[in-house]
Amino acid sequence: MSALRLMGVETEYALVTKNAISTEKAGKLLLDHCKSIFPSLKDQNSEGIFLSNGGRMYLDGTHPEFCTPECSSPEEVVGYLVGYDDFLRSLGSTPLSEKCEFFKHNVDYVSQQTWGCHESYLHRMNPIKLAPLLIPHLVTRVLYTGAGGLDPFRESFEFVLSPRSAFLAKVTGPSSTTDRPIFHTKDESLAGGDYHRCHIIYGESLCSHLSMFLKCGTTALIIALAEANLIPLENIALEEPLLTAKVVAGDLAGFKKFTLANGLCTNAWEMQHYYLRLAQIHQNQPFMPSWAGQVCNLWQKVLNAFIHDPSYLRKSLDAYIKWNLFTCFLMKNNLTWERINEAHRELKRVCRQLDLQDPGEETILRPDVQKRILSSGFLSQERLQSILHFTDIRRCLFVLDMEFSRLRQSGIFHTMDESGALEHRLSGVKISNNILKIPPKEGRARVRGLEIDRLSRTEGTYIADWGSILDRKRGRKLDLSDPFGKAAYWQNCG
Repeated sequence: MSALRLMGVETEYALVTKNAISTEKAGKLLLDHCKSIFPSLKDQNSEGIFLSNGGRMYLDGTHPEFCTPECSSPEEVVGYLVGYDDFLRSLGSTPLSEKCEFFKHNVDYVSQQTWGCHESYLHRMNPIKLAPLLIPHLVTRVLYTGAGGLDPFRESFEFVLSPRSAFLAKVTGPSSTTDRPIFHTKDESLAGGDYHRCHIIYGESLCSHLSMFLKCGTTALIIALAEANLIPLENIALEEPLLTAKVVAGDLAGFKKFTLANGLCTNAWEMQHYYLRLAQIHQNQPFMPSWAGQVCNLWQKVLNAFIHDPSYLRKSLDAYIKWNLFTCFLMKNNLTWERINEAHRELKRVCRQLDLQDPGEETILRPDVQKRILSSGFLSQERLQSILHFTDIRRCLFVLDMEFSRLRQSGIFHTMDESGALEHRLSGVKISNNILKIPPKEGRARVRGLEIDRLSRTEGTYIADWGSILDRKRGRKLDLSDPFGKAAYWQNCG
């Protein structure tokens, strides 16, 4: 087994248009802009391009998606993710900003739309055997990988670690758009030999460098441990994974109990600490990557903070930064989470009794609906005004959530970061203005990126995908099926 682990992340960005321009048109303008400033080749499978950094940019329906190249460390992954964010943020000073802007958002509370952030990990294990070993981690890692936010389906008005947890419908499954599973079973390796690609869809777009780093670093280490047959399934298997996911997502402290398949009870913090101890015990083994110790140290630091220094979480992890922001906003309006949830329940009750639509602002704000509520005797004028105040506050929280992820200089997270209020950055992460042009140090992504840079300056008809580059004019192919390939070997097609 190789100590080199390859991983990558694909991020769907929310796109908001201006001046009556369609999202399709805005997406194409972004794609054309990328083509004009970055060395690239046409993507042979979609309306998109492969970049000279070895990654990919394409249009997925009505939103743009950027994919990192295959990276050999979580630090590399974070560098590319931040580079994409910075690039989109920089568009605020270009003519494109008059037509659209971008958000690193996860859910739309009004339309109940969700944007994905998927991870890929190279491995050589039977995916069926990997699933039960990884699912407890995916369910409990939201302690430090959750984006934070509100329940998008409004069953209650409470802060949750992972808004996307509300979209989970299965434990395992092949779909990534409907009936979303905890563990994605689509086994599309995008490589040759006996390699598999673990494609994880239960994750969220993040702003914190620390959260991004731990999301990829811990998951890669656990897959390495699973490959080495070092995770005792009987100690971690969940009795009800879907229910557990909901429990954990709603528990900011991380100590709410859930049941294992063996009948014992544990909590998210204990589960993460169990995985951590396994990684620490084996971190210097030949099959573990060189950065295993660094991941374990930060993993330990974050878990310790849940017990000894919760204030650190509110400066370093997305969900807790956002929770603190929301809570301060409520306090300024003389509200608590308990009071606002009580108003939410009352609004739902009134709407059910009057057979109104799902309790949204649009329904309750209509004068005819308010008149009907008062004439029915369900609420007094005072209680109605209280609920209307709640809808105003709720709408403000929705806006705060969106503004948190806004990729502009005025975005809330960016503003807090620039002011020095946060402690999420990592010294080893290299942030470069040229990150969209520079390939990783290792693997086929480096070969792909260097060849794209060279070929983009020549005359020819080239198209690329993850496993190859085709020279249609000369009938040649660059085989990139070896994920650890180090040199460009062209061969004739057919």
